[in-house]
This record gives sequence, C-alpha cells and structure tokens, in this order.
Amino acid sequence: MPPAGLKTFLYKFTGLTASLTYQIKIQAVNEIGSSLMSERAYLVCADLPSAPSAPILEGTTSTSISVAWNEPANDGGAPISGYKLYMNDLLADDIFNLIYDGSNYPSAISFTQKNLTPGKYYRFKISAMNRNGESPKSVEAKFLAADFPGAPSQPYWITSTTT
Repeated sequence: MPPAGLKTFLYKFTGLTASLTYQIKIQAVNEIGSSLMSERAYLVCADLPSAPSAPILEGTTSTSISVAWNEPANDGGAPISGYKLYMNDLLADDIFNLIYDGSNYPSAISFTQKNLTPGKYYRFKISAMNRNGESPKSVEAKFLAADFPGAPSQPYWITSTTT
C-alpha cells in the first residue's frame, strides 16, 4: 500500500511463468530525464491459496481449546508460508479476532488457546498464507471449553424385589 498522497500506477505483466519469482525495479521519467532505479521488489507469479478446511478439535480442558488444521487444497502456485487462526467468543456477532499469526511458520499446524471461560463455546476459523497474501478464511468450527466429567461414585444397593 503506497503512503498517503502518492499516486498509484498499475501495470499488468503478461507471459510470466507460474510459481516463478521475478525481480522488478521501476524508474520515473519526465522531460528532464530519468530517476535512479527503485529498490528491487520480488514478486511471485501466483494466486492466493484456497481456504483451508475448518479447524479440527485436538483437545480441550475447562480453560483451553487445542485446534489443528490441514493444508489448503490449493497453495495458489506458491509455497504456504504459514497460517492465521481467528476466534470468536460468541459475544460479538461475526467478529473473529486474530489469536495466532504463524505467517513464517508453515510447519505449525496446531495451536492451543488458553485462559478461556469454562463451559463456554468458541468459534474458530483458519486462513493460509503464501508470498502473495492471505487466503479466504475457512468455514468456522465451534468447540466447548470443558473437561471430561469426573467418575461417578461407586453404585450402592437401595432396594430390590423378587418379582
């Protein structure tokens, strides 16, 4: 995104090869002459990744939820560089807040959110990143912050009949 007040120019490159990285420099020219070349930008000829499938429950306690996710079906033509996990605490309608930014950790495919309210449901969405940006968010998954119940006490006899 250019700084405020600067003009933006658009140029569409054609004939590029998918998945290759290109080095691009630009130069301004007017009636007086040419400017120095800009610094190099490295651009990958690729799309954004597709959305991953919904997060999967790995485990839960009364105050934490652990989720995992799978790679998206399509990386867009550039390697996945990481994932972003979003959570909604069901207090705000459709506002999902970023709780994990693994933009530079492509092998990290799980996360545990701690300090949750016991007995409360939380919604999660995941997105994938590649060199060109962030995919759409996945379908949401809803999980409960709860632990397994304790074992009941030993049964005991109250009454019985013979018929």
